[in-house]
Amino acid sequence: MRVCCADICNNKQLIDDAIQNTYLYLLERQQSDGLEFLEWNGKANKHYLRRVATSQLLMALRTDQRRERRNREYVQLHGEFEHIESKVDHNVKANQILDALETLPPYDRELLKLVYFRKVTQKSLSNALEIPYTTIKQDVKRARETIRKKVDSDKKKR
Repeated sequence: MRVCCADICNNKQLIDDAIQNTYLYLLERQQSDGLEFLEWNGKANKHYLRRVATSQLLMALRTDQRRERRNREYVQLHGEFEHIESKVDHNVKANQILDALETLPPYDRELLKLVYFRKVTQKSLSNALEIPYTTIKQDVKRARETIRKKVDSDKKKR
């Protein structure tokens, strides 16, 4: 399996993770389906293991590529983490956000409080409210943008 994965990627850590995930996948499948994958004899077992390992490695590579792309996009939009050492007092900014939150319509305000303060997932909110998940996501995004605009406009007034 290692040789098969090494043909795709030369990152030893990713290959090791893919092989470990392959065995975990097989053990979980064996427990849930009652199939005896580890007792197979012959070439079918080797080919199946290689295919699963390759699939696990490709998923890990895609995840890493997405993470790197998100980080690059973030740096392009916001710069090299300048906001971490900002001279703005974080208590002042938190107060501005809380003030802006209170000016939102009740639905938006409660939605943001549930998602960010109570840590309720958007998926569980969509199930509880019987609203499509994408609608909840859009509502949260719209409410966040409204708060961001209000905080930015307060910043410009100073």
